[in-house]
Amino acid sequence: MDWLNGLFKSLDYNRGSFIGPLIALLVILLVTVGCTSTTNSLLIPGEQVDRITYNDEVVQIQGELAVAQAGIQADIAEHNLIVETRQTQIELGYTVLDESDVRAAKFIELTGALATQVATGGVTAPGLIASMLTLGSIGYGVGKGYDNRRKDNKIVELKGKVGSGNAT
Repeated sequence: MDWLNGLFKSLDYNRGSFIGPLIALLVILLVTVGCTSTTNSLLIPGEQVDRITYNDEVVQIQGELAVAQAGIQADIAEHNLIVETRQTQIELGYTVLDESDVRAAKFIELTGALATQVATGGVTAPGLIASMLTLGSIGYGVGKGYDNRRKDNKIVELKGKVGSGNAT
């Protein structure tokens, strides 16, 4: 017990050196353990939350933002598909109009030539047969053009369904 008495005498003699670091250690413990840092909640206005709760709120908000962003990107992709489809339809429409104008011009030219031959008395059997063949080939071209446009529209329509995930 002699050593214990010596320790107490040494502590009593150097009490400032012993109590100063002890007080600093207690202050550090109280600040780090007893006082948790808080901030304003992101989800509940006016409420103070600690770091763990704040991290949970941040994760929740980031998840909601990611879902919203994915929805916006899906809407943009759908819009772009609609624009592309419309653009294709516009181009096809102009192509059909151009082809119709060419066919109409050829028909007018042919009927004008036929009318001239009839008026001048130059209608012959070979000329009439040639005119009929020309009219038939024009009719065939019109029908073929119609079939091609119909098929092109069907392909565009199916591509639109595949792009939107509604393919049957």
